[in-house]
Amino acid sequence: MKKISIITLSAALLCGGNHLLQAQITLTSSGMATENTVITTDQVESDYEDNLNLGNPGANQNWNFSAAPTINYPQSQYFLSPLQTPFPTQFTTADLASTDELSDTADYAYYSLMNASFARLGVAGAGSVLTFNPPLKLFDFPFTYQSSLTQNSQVSGTSEGLTVTGTASTQVVADAWGTVTTSLGTLPCLRVKRITELSLTVLFFSIIQRDTVLEWWTNQYEYPVFEYNRNYTSIFGEEDYGSYALVLKEQSVPTKEPGSPAWTNIQATPNPVGSYTLLSFEIAKAGKTEILVVDAAGRTIARHSLGVVAPGAYTQSIDLSNASPGTYVVLLRQEGKLLGIKQLVKN
Repeated sequence: MKKISIITLSAALLCGGNHLLQAQITLTSSGMATENTVITTDQVESDYEDNLNLGNPGANQNWNFSAAPTINYPQSQYFLSPLQTPFPTQFTTADLASTDELSDTADYAYYSLMNASFARLGVAGAGSVLTFNPPLKLFDFPFTYQSSLTQNSQVSGTSEGLTVTGTASTQVVADAWGTVTTSLGTLPCLRVKRITELSLTVLFFSIIQRDTVLEWWTNQYEYPVFEYNRNYTSIFGEEDYGSYALVLKEQSVPTKEPGSPAWTNIQATPNPVGSYTLLSFEIAKAGKTEILVVDAAGRTIARHSLGVVAPGAYTQSIDLSNASPGTYVVLLRQEGKLLGIKQLVKN
């Protein structure tokens, strides 16, 4: 388990009076996460999501999420210099990177953070590189109430030896402002609505992933203090929906690497497969999880529901004894999101 020292807010920020709490805020590049910052969040219990009052677009609103119970499995995101990552040569123009796990086998996201904009350049990990061209913008600065941006980007790269191509689009708007209350206190905030869609082709199938996210930003933290994500996935036309909410618990600096990994690639032993193979993988956060096995025609030939799992390492036996020789793909999904892909060859 990581050991951290917490950055506390000053009393003036927490108790600034009604005039401060009702003030509109503006996001700038200086308010984004920087090197050597650790963001720790926890997921709201899924049964409570229907009780969340997300509100409507507009000015001078109040949101109170302080009563939302969490699953008590905190997850950390580490922001660091690209030179501190295992893949600095993949994105030489990046000036910031982030990861859920500090290891050579983790996935790292790479960013360009400038005075005028904040954009994601791509993702690199062991055996995978995905690039956005042009970089997919997160913000144009300054970003305040009713600011917006729309952008399209091309996606290309490889994952687990498979070629990935497609498009990405994003729409971002600051649709509301007011005050937000969480366990961190009551703070003036800007609510940002972000819609991102990925349309990808991997091997012989297509994937559509759409996320609609509401983010509550403050000037006191470099990350949303609360966010709500509703997502949609379509694979071969098979649709799945999911949602989750995250609450910020800590903004801190790291003094020790985490003791357990957040996510690793899917391993299959043996592969090529005779009759059975054993999948090994790690789950980063709790949620309803399933495994699908898809053939070359796009048919789902096997589905394994793992139920609601806690973060940790898992194995799952896959039976291909009745399957014809050929190529198959394993899809690991959680709460409507595609987490991992593994190609299997049946002898």
